[in-house]
Amino acid sequence: MSPSDVLEAYESIVGEPLTRSVALEGGRNSRVEILTTSSGARYVGKTYFPRSDHGEDALGVEFGALTFLHRNCVENVPKPIGLRKHTRCAVYEYVDGTPAAAGMVSTHEIDAVVAFVRTLHSLRTAPGASQVGPAAEAFTTLEDLQERIETRQQRLLVASTETNTAERELIDFLNNEFMPVHQHMSDDVVNQWLGAGWSIGDQTPSELLTLSPSDFGLHNALRNTGNQIVFVDFEYFGWDDPAKLISDFLLHPGMELNGDLKRRFLSQTIEIFAEDPELETRTRLLHPLFCLKWCLILLNEYLPGQAARRGFAASSPGPSRILKARQLIKARHMLDRVGTVCTWPPDVS
Repeated sequence: MSPSDVLEAYESIVGEPLTRSVALEGGRNSRVEILTTSSGARYVGKTYFPRSDHGEDALGVEFGALTFLHRNCVENVPKPIGLRKHTRCAVYEYVDGTPAAAGMVSTHEIDAVVAFVRTLHSLRTAPGASQVGPAAEAFTTLEDLQERIETRQQRLLVASTETNTAERELIDFLNNEFMPVHQHMSDDVVNQWLGAGWSIGDQTPSELLTLSPSDFGLHNALRNTGNQIVFVDFEYFGWDDPAKLISDFLLHPGMELNGDLKRRFLSQTIEIFAEDPELETRTRLLHPLFCLKWCLILLNEYLPGQAARRGFAASSPGPSRILKARQLIKARHMLDRVGTVCTWPPDVS
């Protein structure tokens, strides 16, 4: 797929020639560009990596999610304009704004997030909701979550067979820091889970699931010129357990939230899912495991193919060895949080 093919696809979608295209850096899976047409209209063009981390059709998931949301009158997400599957690209409404996670996060942003969670949950019986698939790495059972953590850990160990300093540091971290904490936390969670009367194979009833962006947080939101929060990036959208949505938001490394904001989000979100009386207990018990999973997600840079993915997305974070070292520091910090953030309710970390 050549740049001229993508340009032609973009122009066929918007219906007029493009006079300018400016690539946005920072993406991990897709190439994102601000497109300007001959009439001066602006759009966002997105070209998707051939396969997402989990093998889903990221183009189809995101375009379908935004189409579903707009058909159900959700306005604080970009409007989908059109797509061309053969070039793996789509065009969306341009949102003039600044990153919502930049600067001081206040109750305004948290309340906007909560309102969006409420909107998504209200759409669970809307037309088209039954055709939405599961979110990426949706929580199904405690047993499945444990297996996912183990699989990520093993992938990192297999990938780190080289003898350079970065790989040796990763192996040392996994063997001597991560695994002992993982074992202790996993045993503790399972014991409490069984003590609550649940099996590790129990699934959350489908009527208690919610629609979720999955990679959910203010890092994927813009503050527009009217000071409204607009949510972007729906490549992983789908049905999920609210416990995962809550934990992922509280733990996401792309945001800095103090304890008051975390508790505000938690208390208001729990109220949205009042029909699920066991949600807070389930979230509290699973929270340490989601924290451990985030430790491993932060280390994806050590996996094969990450450089190609970043190159495709026009992301230039710097030399691989420096980026790996930076991510290992973040993972170590996340591991330290298991004993602080994973107190309940979440506190300052």
